[in-house]
Amino acid sequence: MRRLRTGLTLVLLLVIPMLYSPIANLWILRTGIWIAGLEWLLSGASVLGLLVWFLPAAVAVQEAMDGWPGRFVALETLWIVLIYSDSAQLLVGRRFGRRKAFPSVSPNKSIEGYVGGLAIAFLLARYVHGWTAVPTMVVLVAGCVGDLYFSFFKRRANLKDFSNMLGPHGGICDRIDSFVFAVLALFVWGHLAGEEVRTDFLQSRYLSAS
Repeated sequence: MRRLRTGLTLVLLLVIPMLYSPIANLWILRTGIWIAGLEWLLSGASVLGLLVWFLPAAVAVQEAMDGWPGRFVALETLWIVLIYSDSAQLLVGRRFGRRKAFPSVSPNKSIEGYVGGLAIAFLLARYVHGWTAVPTMVVLVAGCVGDLYFSFFKRRANLKDFSNMLGPHGGICDRIDSFVFAVLALFVWGHLAGEEVRTDFLQSRYLSAS
């Protein structure tokens, strides 16, 4: 219950202002990345492990506000990965999880949780936000990779969480691990795919959502 209350508070204080204000969107995401990086450093986790994601993610978030993928897509990425995917994996895993997916890195993750959670998140992204298949899979798979990546370095440093800033949710770093990799992957995919693919994706989203 405490975890749920904290999660709802974060939505009210952060996600809603991000939806209505481009400035709030930029500063909340930017500040979150920097606080997460600071938590990582102070926790004693690998500095090299930090450099792999921190600077690229900071650049991707900045660029997302000014160009591709845009602040609404960046916000939807946060929603799809952190609210839909992470929550669905947790709930499905608790109810149906039997087989451990990566016991040495993230012992609480199950194959059933991954499959069911990703399927639910995919459907919500497709039919609630109007996302097409490829970018949806890009952010969902990258989100899982991000979660495992952060978990790996926490286990190496013998940490449960990077900090206790968010109480039962751990620290900012623990909360946005999936999003960091997801928004970075979406940013890279969009630039590799080219202008035409990016345009088709945005048009399909708004047309299907209207």
